[in-house]
Amino acid sequence: MLRPWPHDPDWKGHEDGGINHDHYIYGCPKKWIKVKGKYVEAPPLPEDYYENRASGDAYDKLIRELDETK
Repeated sequence: MLRPWPHDPDWKGHEDGGINHDHYIYGCPKKWIKVKGKYVEAPPLPEDYYENRASGDAYDKLIRELDETK
């Protein structure tokens, strides 16, 4: 486990995989987004994000529009 990882030149990971790992592993909303070349905290989730599908979809659309790491 302590040996270095083998280098794989064809592997393409997510640029923000280290700071948004919960998003990529569990499907949670992103906590950090890249705006104008810098990572900033994502806007807070609406209170009804999980209960109201329209609210969740609107928030997710906003994040996709703002985030440059798509």
